[in-house]
Amino acid sequence: MRNFYLFVFLFASINLFGQNTRYLDDVFNNVNKTTLEYSSVYGLDMDVYEPVGDSETNRPLIILAHGGSFVAGSKENPTMVTLCESFARKGYVTASIQYRLGTVFDMLDSLSMINVVMKALSDAKSAVRYFRMDAAGANSFNINSSMIFFGGNSAGGVIGSHLGILSSVAELGSDQYLVDILNNNGGFEGNSGNDGYSSEINGIINLAGAINKTSWIDSSDKPIVSCHGDSDGTVPYNCGNALGLGTLPQLCGSGSMKPVLDQKGVKNELLLFPGDDHVPWEVSSSKMNQVIDVVKNFLYELMSPASISDFNTNVVGVYPNPSSGLFYISSDVKSFDVSVYNSVGALIYYTNQIKENRVDLTSMPSGFYTLVVTTKNQSVTKKIALQ
Repeated sequence: MRNFYLFVFLFASINLFGQNTRYLDDVFNNVNKTTLEYSSVYGLDMDVYEPVGDSETNRPLIILAHGGSFVAGSKENPTMVTLCESFARKGYVTASIQYRLGTVFDMLDSLSMINVVMKALSDAKSAVRYFRMDAAGANSFNINSSMIFFGGNSAGGVIGSHLGILSSVAELGSDQYLVDILNNNGGFEGNSGNDGYSSEINGIINLAGAINKTSWIDSSDKPIVSCHGDSDGTVPYNCGNALGLGTLPQLCGSGSMKPVLDQKGVKNELLLFPGDDHVPWEVSSSKMNQVIDVVKNFLYELMSPASISDFNTNVVGVYPNPSSGLFYISSDVKSFDVSVYNSVGALIYYTNQIKENRVDLTSMPSGFYTLVVTTKNQSVTKKIALQ
């Protein structure tokens, strides 16, 4: 009899300590892929990956964009497939998007390349909005629309970094040429469709990506996990021209971004590959496993402060921005307070009774303001511009 109880104890212990954790371990064996159009404006497709046999109806979503210097590449890129399948086996819904590409002739002029990047950014925002639009109706993929992470590899990392860091036209400052290019592509939210839904994300996956200027980084930016080789000759680890070509725009990679992120108090993590060139994980399975490990742990930590099923207070969008006085707030949260502060920190507007999610600042002078949306669990800060 004593041996029987010992057997029961050992069996229970094996099950307890051998049990996998959703979102950290592979808890599903098989993955299903669905290809669909997410932008009817430009006829853009994406591949959506889901774990087979999953009964969860409130799943986090990872959207990824491929590399290719914005002139090549595909959603079927092996790196995208590996990442999408790996995270789908862990319980995520994942998607690999196709976005509009430029041509090699665009690489001869920096403004042409910036225009190409802005188009890709417009497409990325449309993809995020597609899932929120679907979640508001049939929710075909059983996602939590307030738990969306975006990133990608190389050019895809550039897209994801700009999506999570560039939060308003006002951040472009005096760079009128950037404002003009942005406006020519539909404004801050772009013109790729699925209007009326937020394009906000909850975190950035930056795999050998970069941002145009580190001065755009501020304390309200999204958490970001980065992986980068410090001898990258394609997307510079620090600041420099992409591909080392003077005709291409400046990019500031993970090495330049991290100290600014730290200074601004933005949650971030960097996996450095010393001495490595561009995307070393594409040619090394062990390095790919390192990338997957650091990303999965970072995302899991983002979700862990709140229960995964209740992680629904992060998504707050403010539009249009800039505005002539009327701002509208999009949020999955039904009850929240709104405070607005002027440039010297004085409270100039407050309400806890939002009418049609509208904030009326038409009586205020033009300038920059800080809008704070406060829910039961947290506050979200947005910079707004009043024209």
